[in-house]
Amino acid sequence: METLPEPERCASGYGATKGEAELLAWQEGRELGMAVSVVRAGAVGGQLRSGWMNDRDYRWLVLRACVESGLHPALAGSFRWAPVCHVARAV
Repeated sequence: METLPEPERCASGYGATKGEAELLAWQEGRELGMAVSVVRAGAVGGQLRSGWMNDRDYRWLVLRACVESGLHPALAGSFRWAPVCHVARAV
């Protein structure tokens, strides 16, 4: 069984909140004798066949603004999305 990182070691409040929720789910599952799985899918993108994407996702909004303006921010990394259909199949 993989252990979760301590919530206070997460870099952001968002990450700490997610970590705390995962830890509570595992503890409650153990107490009730239930198996609990935590799936960290990362960034979930659009559907492959239809191309539908959550148009309120901030990464999508940045990408759209870049295309429309012809400009882009200097990013250290890259956007990586897993198509929602792949994530659903994996889960």
